[in-house]
Amino acid sequence: MARRNRYDVDEELETPFNMAQFRRMLHYALPYKKIMLLVLIVMIAASALSMLSPYLLKIAMDTAIPGHDVRLLLILAAIYLVVVLVVAFFTSYRMRTMNVIGQSIIHDLRLDMYRH
Repeated sequence: MARRNRYDVDEELETPFNMAQFRRMLHYALPYKKIMLLVLIVMIAASALSMLSPYLLKIAMDTAIPGHDVRLLLILAAIYLVVVLVVAFFTSYRMRTMNVIGQSIIHDLRLDMYRH
């Protein structure tokens, strides 16, 4: 019985890294470098903001709740909500933008293929 394409048989699909191909693909990404830099900044900001959430929860559990400080708890909850919404917006922006960039690069590749 053939053992090809079965779940318990691993196939060797990896090819070695080709620097010439990488440089060629980089040529297609260069027109989008400014927007990709913006997306990188947005990703870093989203990561930094997402690290703020546990700290806000720590303050709430260590200070606001034991001290029965409802005002501080509401402020922390509002800040937490804003952080979650901003991170969600940044993540959505990153996904949509990188999708458009990827599709544009594929479009450029296909146009070059038909020209040559």
